[in-house]
Amino acid sequence: YNVARFGRFDDPKKLFHHFHEIERHGYEFYSVMEGLRSRGNIADFIQLIIRGEQAYAYTLDLSEYGIRTGCSLAEKGFWPGGIAPFGYDRMTYAADGQPRYRYVTRSDKTVEKYAPDGLLLDTFAPVQDKGKVRSAYSDKLRTEKVKLVPNPAQARIVSQIFEWFVREGWGLKKIAGALNRKGTSAPRGRNWLQGSVRGILRNPAYRGAVVYGRRSDGKHHDVRFEKAGIGFVPKMTPRRVARRGFV
Repeated sequence: YNVARFGRFDDPKKLFHHFHEIERHGYEFYSVMEGLRSRGNIADFIQLIIRGEQAYAYTLDLSEYGIRTGCSLAEKGFWPGGIAPFGYDRMTYAADGQPRYRYVTRSDKTVEKYAPDGLLLDTFAPVQDKGKVRSAYSDKLRTEKVKLVPNPAQARIVSQIFEWFVREGWGLKKIAGALNRKGTSAPRGRNWLQGSVRGILRNPAYRGAVVYGRRSDGKHHDVRFEKAGIGFVPKMTPRRVARRGFV
């Protein structure tokens, strides 16, 4: 359709490497919207580089917008996105503040959609994404906001973990062992490990604090958070070379 849909490369010259590969297999690249082709003249090549650079700049803007939006939602108490922490479900709210649907993610990554009164309305099967299995996206509207609400069964497990750790002085290994002996469901559907117990104890969501940006595998920006008044503001630096890196 256009050059941007072909690839938003951090270096627009990478376009020509892929054009070469396409032509090596007997095909040609043609952009319907711009009327540019990989076997065109010098003017086409210049336009391809310019369009590629513009596409990457647009990607950077989207990345920065996404990070700032996530921070703004968390600051207002809304869930910025992703899988809810163990012990919580996602509840969508309409523009008038009324709850609409509860989304429950199961250990096999199936997502169940419930009405506020508990009636099961729909089930979304997990999907294959780049060789991995992930939960399907919910069908919430753009105008709806999401808040975390306790999952009754899992919330009791979380409370028990804090009880053992704080009041009884148990260690992570002992807590994980006790949960496994009781046959308690783990966050990822497997056995409880020390790391999964530590993750719950260190997650501020169980203190009622919605946070964003603790961990990132972003491709285009390095992010740090600076104190500003009673909150924090994100400071983003574009990466010279786009890469995936867990921070």
